Amino acid sequence: MTDWSVNLANSKDEKAIVTFLQKNEMDGPIKLGLERTPDFFKSLDIEGHEKQVIVIKNNDIHGLAICSWKKSYPENIVYLHSLKLSSSIRGSRALFLGFKKLKSLIKDNSIIYTTILSNNKTAIKVLTSKRVGLPNYIYQGEILSYMFKSLSESKSLQTNIRSIKSSDINNLITFWKDQAKNRSLMPEVNESHFLTYSGPLLGYQMKNILIAEKNGVIIASLAFRNVFNWKAWVVKGYSKSISILKPFINIYSALRGIPNLPNKGPITNTYMGAWYLSAEGLTPARHLLEKAREMIGEKSQLLLALHEDDPLNECCHQVPKRILKSKLYTIRWDDSSEKLQNPYLDTGTL
Repeated sequence: MTDWSVNLANSKDEKAIVTFLQKNEMDGPIKLGLERTPDFFKSLDIEGHEKQVIVIKNNDIHGLAICSWKKSYPENIVYLHSLKLSSSIRGSRALFLGFKKLKSLIKDNSIIYTTILSNNKTAIKVLTSKRVGLPNYIYQGEILSYMFKSLSESKSLQTNIRSIKSSDINNLITFWKDQAKNRSLMPEVNESHFLTYSGPLLGYQMKNILIAEKNGVIIASLAFRNVFNWKAWVVKGYSKSISILKPFINIYSALRGIPNLPNKGPITNTYMGAWYLSAEGLTPARHLLEKAREMIGEKSQLLLALHEDDPLNECCHQVPKRILKSKLYTIRWDDSSEKLQNPYLDTGTL
């Protein structure tokens, strides 16, 4: 029987982790990898204020999972992500050992959540199997990640939309806190985060945090950032059928205003963001989307993720886009369960 060891990674493991990630891309019609260079551990700041990396070894690294802790309204949350197993480890007891280590890291009743690409049938089948030693994966609905092309110019917008100023910060924090009353997984944001654009605001800039106002009151906001300095999605290749069809798909995409399928290599010109809306109808949100698409610049894309129950999905129906679907789960080791309410999703951290 193979002697697997399960430990928390440190800086000495960095080179081996980077090599492991490069060799184990996400399989599917589009083969995607995730690069976190030049500093792997520093790049994890984008997902949370605290992090632990679990590695499964037998001389070399054969499995990896990352836990990121975030302060949230009203409870802390833990995001389990980048779960990868080499083919040699799948179906072995090493998976159970990895989850045992994960369980030991959770010291309170924090909500643990994770996402799995909808076309990753193997991972879904294994992780949701409820086999002895595995936690309960509680399905919380589908996530729709929308990719939009930039606009050369937005239409004349009736809604009052602008980038925030320093004088808006307290009002914006209050608006986001009000949103958290009806949304799960909302990160806790305070004034100190705006001073250095750290924590949940890492990578954001004041000019890229947009608000819509009515009678001087914030009624919606949309913020976006480029996370390329922390992590980069890399296209490693396409399935045989997609490779053959790619030129025709891109011709169709150009005619419809949909982002092209990218060439092999890092995807550098994609801005990722989060969207909020009060009960003022969808028009302000539509106008925010148009303004953001204009601001990101030529040949760029904007990526926004919404839970399937989010009313903001309606804003996307009439807009040309490409859609990537994934599944959202919470994780429990007991029989308790919770129902997430219109979860907050920031594509920069997914």
